[in-house]
Amino acid sequence: MADELVGFSKLPLELVAMIITFLSYFDAFRLCLVRKDWYRNNLWLRCGSIDLDETTFMYNSARYNFINIGRKTRAQELKRRGKLRFVDFLNRTMPQLVTPVMSRLNFRMCYAAQYQELIDNLIKFAVAKRVANLSLDFSDGDPLLSMDPPPRSIFWRFEERPSYVLPSCFFEDAKAIRILNLTCCCLGVFNFKGFLRLTYLCLKRVNVSEDEVIHILKSCRLLDTLSLLDCRDLPRLEIYLPALRLKKLIVRDCSPLSLGIELLLPGLLYFEYAGRLVWFSLKNMTHLEEAVFDFPLDTTLPYYSQELKTFLCGFANVKILSICTYAIKILPSEYMEGPSYCKLLFAEHLTLKTRAEPIETPGILCFLQNSPLLKTLTILVFLPQRPKFTPSGQNRGYSEEAYYGMLEKSETDSLDRLEEVEVYGFTGRYHEIELLKFILRSSKSLSKLTVTAWISINPEYYSRATEEIMRAKVASESIVFTWR
Repeated sequence: MADELVGFSKLPLELVAMIITFLSYFDAFRLCLVRKDWYRNNLWLRCGSIDLDETTFMYNSARYNFINIGRKTRAQELKRRGKLRFVDFLNRTMPQLVTPVMSRLNFRMCYAAQYQELIDNLIKFAVAKRVANLSLDFSDGDPLLSMDPPPRSIFWRFEERPSYVLPSCFFEDAKAIRILNLTCCCLGVFNFKGFLRLTYLCLKRVNVSEDEVIHILKSCRLLDTLSLLDCRDLPRLEIYLPALRLKKLIVRDCSPLSLGIELLLPGLLYFEYAGRLVWFSLKNMTHLEEAVFDFPLDTTLPYYSQELKTFLCGFANVKILSICTYAIKILPSEYMEGPSYCKLLFAEHLTLKTRAEPIETPGILCFLQNSPLLKTLTILVFLPQRPKFTPSGQNRGYSEEAYYGMLEKSETDSLDRLEEVEVYGFTGRYHEIELLKFILRSSKSLSKLTVTAWISINPEYYSRATEEIMRAKVASESIVFTWR
């Protein structure tokens, strides 16, 4: 190792300077400490990748100690001093950078009005250096503040704290930006016509409307990934752009979306949604390969059978699907007794996030019985944290007693290609055991069953559950059981 270091230190300055352009600022500075002439020539100022995070200047270990002994005022003072050190570092360092082209700038600072000019100058500098990967985060990333007040005061502080408004130069000279991440800021002028090379865009805690989203998609012709995370003022998301080249769309925790989501994107390959159960309309998603739906626990069921038909038809060509069965809770009886509208004809990988309650049995069976090409199945079990949900009215497809015998009586030949099953959070409850028995007697090609127990499960209870599963009827003789 020492010989390699000596050989590297003998490289000419021109070659070392070229290598430094691929390093981050602090890595380049440490490298220049190897030789005095590298340090004297300030070669680290040629770095092209810069990470600037104010939390690294805030005496984190000392502040944690003061918090633990109850001296919060002292911890706040250390945070204030750290912010001043960070600002001083920016004022002294950034004007000295001599790199001709900046490959990446990752900037994180809790915005305050007195630093408006400083941030504007930093963005102008990055744009002038033709930065390709730009990340601007103006949220308060201090974990001490986020844990101290109750959640309501956190949202209040987010709403009342002044937001940074992006300068007009950011939109005028952004032709070189390919990857853009914006967090907790206002878009201001809002004109994305200059982002000719943009391929990835992530907006987090940014107030953006449906018309502005459409403007972004129409202006950025090369955009293939769009992420909307915790965005406000978005009552509806309707995208009808069949010619768009967008390949990946992520919508997480956006609000209010009271009018739902309507998509007509034939070229979309990946769609992910997280948030409350809203109305969906997914049309002509012929190339969709992977879909992820992460719904929170909810006691209401806003879906009727007609809406479920529209929602589930969007999965017709999906190969990888992850969905919460406890959000849908129960599919209407015509899904099980008549022609099913949930045909996953090409699905090879299925992930079910479930609470393993009786009320979810029709939905789970519907997904399993309508996936003839399924190869791998992952079941994530979450324990119920509130009273059980009981459907009423036209959503009730079965009586309460019918749920308990449904898995025992069910048979299917749709799982003939299933090869591997993984269960996480297994608690040994009746419906979990019956679900595994149903899979074992219906899967002729099953070769591996892995069960990971819930961390607080009783060992004796877990042992009895595993013994009952091992005694169950199996359709495959080559199954390898793994219990964890």
